[in-house]
Amino acid sequence: MRHPRRLGRLLPPDGPRLDDDRPRRDLGPRAARSFFLWIYTRRAHEDGTVAALIDEALESPLAQALEGFLAQSQACIDWKGVADRLHEITAPTLVVVGGDDIACPPHFSHELVAGLPNADLVVMPGEAHQPFQEVPEAWNSIVEDFWRRVDAMDERAQAA
Repeated sequence: MRHPRRLGRLLPPDGPRLDDDRPRRDLGPRAARSFFLWIYTRRAHEDGTVAALIDEALESPLAQALEGFLAQSQACIDWKGVADRLHEITAPTLVVVGGDDIACPPHFSHELVAGLPNADLVVMPGEAHQPFQEVPEAWNSIVEDFWRRVDAMDERAQAA
């Protein structure tokens, strides 16, 4: 890791920190395997991708503590009032969702995009919650296309 202090500052306050020596209750491999059933495609479970990701996550100094995971989950549940303010986000926004995402089904993304005035929605058929890990080439292509369109809009606006 080239800039661990920068990364540490980007993490949420209740999440893991690189300079945090407090003991923590890790999620552990069994909990991760159970949770990841909701996150990754069957393909990723069968080809060993999920097992490798679990091993990598458990070895990381940034492994998320159980408390951080629960706080993050609760924040998602408690987002009352946010939907009424989505229209305030006027920046071009890309929302990408897996068509088979169980953790955050596509209908939530449709609702999200309906509230954002400059949002694009891309549904990746056959993908789950982590397409950026499972099919990075397809993911990168979607993101690169979005940035090309944003750059073209900026160029048109500057020319006007």
